[in-house]
Amino acid sequence: MPIRLVVADDHIEFRADLHLLLKPQPLFVIEGETDDADEAVLLAQRLQPDLLLLDIRFKQSSGLNAIPLIRAVSPGTRILMVSLQNDRRYLIRSVEAGASGYLLKDEVGELLLEAVETVCQGKPFYSARVYLHGPL
Repeated sequence: MPIRLVVADDHIEFRADLHLLLKPQPLFVIEGETDDADEAVLLAQRLQPDLLLLDIRFKQSSGLNAIPLIRAVSPGTRILMVSLQNDRRYLIRSVEAGASGYLLKDEVGELLLEAVETVCQGKPFYSARVYLHGPL
């Protein structure tokens, strides 16, 4: 059974790149996407995906603020933050809010499949480049 994904990121090019990386993988199906964190909450509620790939910053809202809302409407959905923010504080805030992992966007090409599989297995996944900036 494929892993059902929702992608929430306000950069259309990044969402297109995710499609290119995941489409050839029969294990993954992108069921929905949005460029808005508030819409991500609604998609999570409606689709109940296995995993939601969520950016931290959106033009009108915050992915960090959306995390507890997503967890409330879709408790079985795991959340993998995908961000440009190479800052340990964002990783910590994401995890405290309920995210299962944190991946830097510039690592997506090499680590996306590993991150998605790890998080979907119920294990945390943190970008080593952020994590190694100091103890959590």
